[in-house]
Amino acid sequence: MFDPHDFLAFSNCLLNGNPLNQNEALFRSIISRSYYSALLVTRETIDKKHIVRRPKKPSHQEIINKILRLPTNPNINQTQLITLKINLEELRNYRMSADYKFPNAEIEKSYYVDKKQLTKEFNPETKAYAEYVIKSAKRFIQQMDLI
Repeated sequence: MFDPHDFLAFSNCLLNGNPLNQNEALFRSIISRSYYSALLVTRETIDKKHIVRRPKKPSHQEIINKILRLPTNPNINQTQLITLKINLEELRNYRMSADYKFPNAEIEKSYYVDKKQLTKEFNPETKAYAEYVIKSAKRFIQQMDLI
């Protein structure tokens, strides 16, 4: 069975690979894989706890919203669950920017993309943002693993 933690490890390998091959497409891919690692770890946590039912094919937002229904324990309290939800939403926004925000491109509002989410000051073309998203996803996953 696939371990979603591997997406984050893969992102780290991509980032620390051959510097001659580092380009915008790579950084955008790193951001996307890092988000999916966090999302899939969340989905697995929800499934393992068997406390929160989820649809067979839940949307990203449905998974994110279920974070607040996860059980608290000595390592994670309700305030931390709220913070986790906010953090995963932020990672999702970074992924959406990496996948849909391109210079000189007009993005129409669609079922998948909300223009408001893409107007944040975020430049997925740079290595610094890829590094930031990897670190954010790693912190998120470490917290989620405590649940």
